[in-house]
Order: sequence, then C-alpha cells, then structure tokens
Amino acid sequence: TNVLLNLFFVLVCRWDVAGVAVATKISNAVSAVLVLRVLTSTRDSSRLFWNRLKIHRKTFWDLVKIGLPAGIQGSCYSISNITIQSTVNSFGPMAMAGNTSSQSLEGFVNTCCSAFYTTTLSFVGQNHGAKKYKRILKSIFLSLICVLIAGAVFGWGFYFFGRSLLHIYNPNPEVIQWGMIRLKILLLTYFLCGFMNVATGALRGLGHSIKPMLVSLTGACFFRIAWVIWVFPLKPTMNTLMYSYPASWTMVMLINGTLLYFVLRKMFRQAVDANRHPGMIQLRKS
Repeated sequence: TNVLLNLFFVLVCRWDVAGVAVATKISNAVSAVLVLRVLTSTRDSSRLFWNRLKIHRKTFWDLVKIGLPAGIQGSCYSISNITIQSTVNSFGPMAMAGNTSSQSLEGFVNTCCSAFYTTTLSFVGQNHGAKKYKRILKSIFLSLICVLIAGAVFGWGFYFFGRSLLHIYNPNPEVIQWGMIRLKILLLTYFLCGFMNVATGALRGLGHSIKPMLVSLTGACFFRIAWVIWVFPLKPTMNTLMYSYPASWTMVMLINGTLLYFVLRKMFRQAVDANRHPGMIQLRKS
C-alpha cells in the first residue's frame, strides 16, 4: 500500500514530499485496521475483546517501567545524532549530501542488526519468566553470533559495494567520497552496535530497564556530545567525527555486558540456592 500510494501521489498527483507523507499515514492506518481485525477474530489467548478493555494497574506500571526508559533512550540517540549532524553541516553541502546518502544505506544494516535486539529481548524475557535459565544463555549466545554474521555480511558488503550504491543516490564523485568516509568507519564496525543492542535487550528481558537507559544516556548521548566538544576540535575532520560512533558503541557494550554478567551470575546463584534449600529461600523472601 505504501509503495503504490507513493507512486500514485508523487507521479500522478504531483504532491512531491507531501504525497510520500500522506501515503505513509494511509498505509499505517490500513496496517492498524488489519492488525485489529486479526486480533478480534483469533481464537487463542491473544484475542482482543473490546468490551473487556481496561487498565490493569500492575501490568500498566510494569509496562511503564520497561517502556519509558527505552523511549527516553531512543530520544537521547536522536539528540546526539542532531549534534553530530550539525557538525557534519560545517563541512559544506557535499559532505551533507554524502553523509545523508550513506545514512540511507546504513539504515538497511541497522534494521538487520536491530532485529536481534528484539529477538534477545523476547527470548530472554520468555525464558526468564519460565525459569529456563540455560536457554537464556543460549539465546544471548546465538543472538551474538547472528548479529556478528549480519554485521559482517551486510555491513562489509555494503561498504565494498559502497561507491556503486552511493552512485544511485548521487553520482557526484565528491559526494561519494564523503559518503564513503562514513560507510568505512561505521559499517565495518557495525557489529559492535549489534553486540551493544544484544546486551541491552538481554538486560531488559531480565527486567532491568533503568540501568541500560542510564548507560546509553552516558555513552550514546553525553559521550558523543563530549566527543564533538573536546575530541573533534583536536583534529576537525570527518574521520574524527565518525569515530565517535564505534567508540560509544564499545563503551556501552562493555558496561552493559559487565552489568549483564553480574545479573546473570546473581540469577544463577539464586537458582542454585533455591534447588538446594527451597525452604530457606522462601523464608528469605517472606
């Protein structure tokens, strides 16, 4: 629906950017209606009954506790990206065009790697609820392997074919040269972003949302802004600016990875104690 309406509004109606926006909104509305239709007609436990809709206070606050920090974290990424984009603009229109083109290609790789954040969050959360602790480790390990493969295949692949792909967006050699700087630094190290997302997703799946939010605030937002203020002026080049991304990914990955290790260790120790002394654990909880 989105693709067809894009073509209709832009090519036939000549609405340009407004046509793309309208097509997106209409396709979102159609998607929402279809999802609700499926939910109201399904016969399993996920069926939606309109007359039973109400706010369950405990579930609501659990959702807020997990979802609100994640939303704040996403906003902070946007703030740091705006800061970096404003610095890119100082290099001139060619750099702006090259950076924008490479960001579009980077979006494909980001979609592939971010999928494993959702995967880790879902599987770790399900197995944590079912107390299948060994499966939690297996889920995290497999997600790390998958994100490494996705980062290598798509990230390195897009870089090696980067000039041809950027040529589709803008054939200007100078624009392509600027775009390749971002592709080289970010796409060759994008697996670090994937590792960071897996660690963050695992922590959230285990019920820890505030900690990864604070780490991301520090690493993705404050660290990058500090990089622009203090590191970039030492050597004001596009390379120096782009290095802020893998540096922040590594920082957040190591901190969240360390937190995840201690959370898992505590969880396994409690599970072992519960198996050895079930009565003592129950007394301790009381």
